[in-house]
Order: sequence, then structure tokens, then C-alpha cells
Amino acid sequence: MIKKPDESPRRLSMNICPMGTSLIRQTRPWVPTCWSIAMPGFGHFHLGGYTTGVILMSGEIIFNNIGKINLAILYTFTLQFEKAHEVINYNCALLCAIIYLFGIWDSYRLTVESNNCAYLVSKEKSQIYQLSAIHILGVNFVNKRIPWVGVFWSILFPGLGHLYAHQILKSLTLILSTVAITAMTQLGDLILLTLTGQFNMIQNVNYQWLLFLPSFYLFSMYDVYSEITNINNLYKEEQLQFLLKQYGKKKLILKP
Repeated sequence: MIKKPDESPRRLSMNICPMGTSLIRQTRPWVPTCWSIAMPGFGHFHLGGYTTGVILMSGEIIFNNIGKINLAILYTFTLQFEKAHEVINYNCALLCAIIYLFGIWDSYRLTVESNNCAYLVSKEKSQIYQLSAIHILGVNFVNKRIPWVGVFWSILFPGLGHLYAHQILKSLTLILSTVAITAMTQLGDLILLTLTGQFNMIQNVNYQWLLFLPSFYLFSMYDVYSEITNINNLYKEEQLQFLLKQYGKKKLILKP
């Protein structure tokens, strides 16, 4: 008896769980590479590599703070070379540089491999889409969201936009990191004194931690916009496949 060939796809383009939705999509290699330059691990977060991203980001923050690398960079750009030489720990700087270079190289490599996988997925005759995940930890479902709403919440506090997009692991990482940076820099006091014009009261600013903040803010805004856009495209792909299967290859016009 001849068995019918298995029509299920060899490669899946997505997976959904209570913690979030993972996708394989074509990505320009320079995008994760640039985010890895901003902060090791961000390029992997953008590609969905949470474990590797957390390891690289944690290593960067730990060795950067021990080695006072952000302070040394600040003093270097303000032409205070003697202070930069005094504060930096060259042993930690070497370890930090190794993590930095690996993060850049590996994010580029991972992007190329993901793009190859995404190309092969696009050649599959059919695809399996999961639209919901129900678990004791929570409920997640694929639905259309507004990208700029996620950006707005990320501007208020990095990680909140990813909560809106239901990317729980990434959101938790960004929120905890931002809370730590805010606590170490007393950011609330700095903002209050600045808004009330009490500049003479601003003293002993912890620039070592403060210089991490721009990277977290910019990445959070960009990544949540990209995540929501990709999930919206996935929703439309599934809808199109469902309608084609139900009604045949007729001319279908899907409203945005």
C-alpha cells in the first residue's frame, strides 16, 4: 500500500505560547548588527534569540560597570583623557570588547541563517498557523494591533509597548533593566529637578549607568513597532490562506 506524502510543512514560520509569539521573517542583516553595536544582545532580541540576548546583555552590563567603560567613554569624548585613564579597568574592558565583538558577529550570522530559513519557509506549499495559546500562565492570541500604540507606551517606559504586543519575555527583560538603571541614576529626581529649572540642585549624576538608558529607549521603540507590524502581517497571511482554502482561488480583496 502506497502511503500518501505528508503534506505538513517541514519548517514552521511561527510559534505561539503564553509568553509571546515567535516569527521567522526576512530581516536586513545590518539592522540586528546595528542594535548589537548599541548594546550586545539587542540584535538577538530583535531576532527572537532571548537566551543568547540575555547572556550577552548581562555580560556587557556587568563588565561595563566593573570596568567603568561608560565613564571612560564620556571622559574621552569630552577630551578628559587623564580621567578616562584613571577610571577604566583594562582587564574588564578587554572582556567587554570580546563580548561586544561576538554579539555583533553572531547577530549578523544568525540573521543570515534566519533569512535562509525564511526563504525555505516561503517555498512551502502550505503553512500551519497557530492563532491562540491557552495555558495556566496566561492566554495569547494573534490579532491586529496598532504599532504606534506600542511605540507610545515604549516612550513612557521601555518594555510597556512589548506588554501591549504580548511579548512577555522581552518586556520583562526591558522593564527590569530600565528599573535598575532608573534606581541607580535616580532618574526621577533628575527629571523633576530639570523640569522645575533647579539645575543647581543636580549633583553627582551617575553617568556610568545613565549612558545605558538611550539604547534601551531607542531599541524598545523600534523593536515593538517591528514586532507588531510582523504579527499584523502574519494575521493577514493566515486570513488569506484560510479564505483561499474555504472559497478557492478566486479574486480576494482583503481590507487592511
